[in-house]
Amino acid sequence: MPFDINLNVRQQRYKTLTNALQVLGHPTRLAILDALADGPASPNQLSIRGEMALGSVAYHVRTMADSGLIELQKETRKRGAIEHTYKLSRRGRKLWKDLGLEELS
Repeated sequence: MPFDINLNVRQQRYKTLTNALQVLGHPTRLAILDALADGPASPNQLSIRGEMALGSVAYHVRTMADSGLIELQKETRKRGAIEHTYKLSRRGRKLWKDLGLEELS
């Protein structure tokens, strides 16, 4: 039986999708994905908008960035600290649309 390269490609896609769905299994991360669909924001802005603790939002943002669903857009100096602004990655935007979240916004 010849080796089917398409099977390996599909398995890799399934693995990538499973990872993304696991990341979005937490309601806070799903809310962050939805909020970033409206435009880039910092963890501080997201915490104020969602009435969540900044530390919690920062943790979830790091997890989402590590998974490739969001990406760092820019770093800005603010009051002696560096503010990180994130946006949806191409993959995050596609997943947001595929999950039908676009229709809920």
